[in-house]
Amino acid sequence: MKGKTVVQEKSGRFLIASHGTENPPDAEWDALLKEYGEWPRGEDVRVIVTSEGGAPTAAQRARLTAIMKRRRMLVALLTASTFIGANRAEVATLEPRILQLQAAWRPPT
Repeated sequence: MKGKTVVQEKSGRFLIASHGTENPPDAEWDALLKEYGEWPRGEDVRVIVTSEGGAPTAAQRARLTAIMKRRRMLVALLTASTFIGANRAEVATLEPRILQLQAAWRPPT
């Protein structure tokens, strides 16, 4: 799936998503969520996410949280953005399976 603000690909047992600097519009976000929902039953959805600052809105995060309640998802978020860090903290109160590697990662230059 390739959108204007995010690209996502399946690689083996992983979905790898890369967000740019802009927040995804609803249509792009829903396309990502559709891929999560289509993951083979019985397998954990493993997602690696990088972001240069783009992040889902509160409503988009709520849709992700709803899917995570129905599907076992393990998410690693790599970002240097403190704003995304705050968003992740909000989601983590509902979904602790999101690992954030904020301080250790910087986008390539």
